[in-house]
Amino acid sequence: MPEPARPAEPALPEDLARRLESRPRPGRRRIAGALASLVLLLVLIGAGLPLLAGADWAQILAALSRLGAPLVLLAVLLGLLSLAAEAAGLHLMLPGSRLLRIAPAGAAATALGLAVPGGGLLGTGLLGWWLRREGLAASTIIIGLLGFSLADMAVSSVLVPLAGLVAYVLAGARLELPGTLAAGAVAVLGAAAVVGGIALVLSRPVLASVIERLAPLIPAAASALGIRDALMGLLRRRGAGLLGLLVASRLLQLLVLLAALRSLGADVPLAVVVAVFALGRMLALVPLTPGGAGITEAVSAAGLVALGVPGADAAAATLLLMVSTLLVPVLGGGIAAAAGALRPQRSSDGPSSSS
Repeated sequence: MPEPARPAEPALPEDLARRLESRPRPGRRRIAGALASLVLLLVLIGAGLPLLAGADWAQILAALSRLGAPLVLLAVLLGLLSLAAEAAGLHLMLPGSRLLRIAPAGAAATALGLAVPGGGLLGTGLLGWWLRREGLAASTIIIGLLGFSLADMAVSSVLVPLAGLVAYVLAGARLELPGTLAAGAVAVLGAAAVVGGIALVLSRPVLASVIERLAPLIPAAASALGIRDALMGLLRRRGAGLLGLLVASRLLQLLVLLAALRSLGADVPLAVVVAVFALGRMLALVPLTPGGAGITEAVSAAGLVALGVPGADAAAATLLLMVSTLLVPVLGGGIAAAAGALRPQRSSDGPSSSS
């Protein structure tokens, strides 16, 4: 049987395609904000974490030494595997790409998004520029990044909070964390808002109605419907696999916290660990510090202390988790970015940027 014909590539606005040709650079305000957030991170880790955990740094360092080098290496390995799972998901959404080529690009974009508060768009721009240098068509890049971003938003803002709520219910009376009612309400409202927003964006009748009104004012809006149709086709074919890889990435991070608590002898039920982890991942979305670090560790440690975990052990466990969720992605992405900047540009062998 003859192979089915590939759908036509959607037309892209010229200015959108041109943005992929230049590397995004953070402005002075962004750099100043990053430095300020780094100072805030150091203050939160240096003073806030011991305060909320109820342990001084001598006790925390002693608990960290009890974890041992093998567990630290395990946290680094799981952090790298988490990055690899996300890179595989990105590869899945970019037909024609090569995994070994885009993995460094994904790592560099993740590092930029974590290191600079609110730098998610900057990281996405860097990723698009990098992929264009690799010869991918602009339409492939834009549609793939849209699909990946929507799936990542669904996992971070919907599945993780809901998993935390389910774990909270399963834990029952054993889980008496401060502020759980407010956190639960925020999680439900946030998840509902994200689901509603994604549904509206992907709804063809709604989008067509919006385009009809905007087209006279913004001619480029007419291309949105073609982009939406191509995106939906890609998500139908590969969305389930992408969601599975992103969920696997979070589970690998969860294993770090679970292994740390078990190694320290903390008798914490699995449902409780899941709930604390989900709370921390929700706090990581707050763009005040790099990757939400400092706030995440301090609040998570306070939650573990409220559940009966010794303060030093709680702080050590959350710091080990930070190795996997922040230090490994930032350092690995920085190395990948430096290596990529030195590599010569490949000639573009894909379709033209406006195809």
